[in-house]
Amino acid sequence: MTPFRCERILVPTDLSPFADMAVRYAHGLAERCKSDLHVLHVTEDETERLRLPAGIMGADADGNSALSQLLGDPGGVRRVEVVWTRPDVPGAIVEYTHQQGIDLIVIASHGRSGLSELLLGSTAERVSRTAPCPVLIVRARADR
Repeated sequence: MTPFRCERILVPTDLSPFADMAVRYAHGLAERCKSDLHVLHVTEDETERLRLPAGIMGADADGNSALSQLLGDPGGVRRVEVVWTRPDVPGAIVEYTHQQGIDLIVIASHGRSGLSELLLGSTAERVSRTAPCPVLIVRARADR
């Protein structure tokens, strides 16, 4: 068994408040582990991508992209920010994980259950079943 490494952490975001909690949690982990933090936003189609602020199209080494502005100050963490357009969001997250050699995925769960979960599916659940690395699911809580 390979020992656990935590050099590259991925946090997918749909830019929702739930995902923001996961981004903050992953940022804290990245600071403690001195890891690179990859922030990935996957849009399902070009129309959604066009609604995003200008400059959100990909990684920005200077941290001046619109995604950087939405996510806040990276602090002492090296952050890689990427936006992809793919029809299969969970598949894109797993593909990115493979491509970048990610060691840990931190992903938000919107906290759906019952019929809505059955009908809508769960990105977090699908990623956790197919990811090549550990997945930490940050659950949405009503009291936070």
